[in-house]
Amino acid sequence: MKSFLARFVTKQKLLLGILWLMLRGNGATAQSVHHNGTCYRVGPRATINLQADISLSHQVDFKHTDSQLTTFQFGVNNKWETHGFVVDFSAKEQQWRTGGFLRLFPYDGKKITLMAEFKYMLPIQHHRDNESFSISGGIILSDHSNFGVELFETMATDLSLPSGICFYSGVRIHYYFIHRLCRRPSVFR
Repeated sequence: MKSFLARFVTKQKLLLGILWLMLRGNGATAQSVHHNGTCYRVGPRATINLQADISLSHQVDFKHTDSQLTTFQFGVNNKWETHGFVVDFSAKEQQWRTGGFLRLFPYDGKKITLMAEFKYMLPIQHHRDNESFSISGGIILSDHSNFGVELFETMATDLSLPSGICFYSGVRIHYYFIHRLCRRPSVFR
């Protein structure tokens, strides 16, 4: 009689468990209420899930230390590229410039991301015909959280004046707005 009662209770518990799982769904999040006791595995998340980026940088030309640039950038991220708006101030020329940029990420690791950037600038105060183009390469140190630090080297040239090519070394601080378009439920915390 005891074994019959034990089997009956076990069958009822299994039936209730199956019904519970059927009502909850058949995905990897079916037991997300009890996330410590689940045996399901959830696949890795994408490493670049950032939607917007604000950054502030300072660049110095070490041949002419009075030639310094302070830059503010706002960009929209799309997996392996970021495009956006940039404003900078040249300490040597005492003028503001504005333009657009395109930043590409050829390698994205867990802690280090390689970056290549193309920037086109126009002055907004005086010397309005003094357009410039720059190419940058650098390393972003970030664990894909809200902040990142970038070390980069820039080659800049004036397109309308034959003033030569300047090389700048710089540091950029990034703040990322992390929003996913479709939030995934977090099973493991």
